[in-house]
Amino acid sequence: MIHFIYPVSERTRPWSRLNTLAVKLAVKHYPDKKIIVWTNEMDRVPDIQGITIRQATMPIDHQYPQYQSDYFRLKLLYEQGGIYLDTDMLLLKRLPDDFFLSWETWNYGSICNAIIQAEAWNEFIKEWLGEMPAALESSTWAYGGVVLPAELSKKYKMNIYDSKFACPLDLSKAWLFDPELKAQAREMVRQSTAIHCFETYWAPYFNNLSDNSFLAEIYREFE
Repeated sequence: MIHFIYPVSERTRPWSRLNTLAVKLAVKHYPDKKIIVWTNEMDRVPDIQGITIRQATMPIDHQYPQYQSDYFRLKLLYEQGGIYLDTDMLLLKRLPDDFFLSWETWNYGSICNAIIQAEAWNEFIKEWLGEMPAALESSTWAYGGVVLPAELSKKYKMNIYDSKFACPLDLSKAWLFDPELKAQAREMVRQSTAIHCFETYWAPYFNNLSDNSFLAEIYREFE
């Protein structure tokens, strides 16, 4: 299965064009898999061909806003296995068949938890999930979601894929939005498995998208 999560609260942005594209790309590359969007408010997710929308009870929302999805994605993967994708993760091709995690940054300081592939009852996912409540006490932003798995990966001596596989476009420049960066961005994702679009970070840019930007080019190619 492929799992998406759309937890709805007072801070939730409306379902976007980018979210629809993310789901459609998963359908395109995995027509053989069941694709589920889990949400606590089913009427907020559009009916897209090839997907199933399921009601979910999200964990209690703590002071860290992303805790709901951070915890719930791990619970889904541990109990059901499959692939987890954020709704701003654009798949360009199928993942390798083995356990899949990618570094989020070039300096190996954090894991990209926006794309994970694991079998059910995976021991790494189990320990990560078990450490999440305690991780909330850390003063490091998103510690449980991205730093904790980086630390655990050393213990398990795991093969983590390079950041270019899932996070080829970092936050240093507006790669998806600046037309002058389009050619460079296209080259940077040439060998990538997916593109994490960091919708939360770049939110203002999505509303004023240039027709000559790299993201607009992606829309034209895949929509």
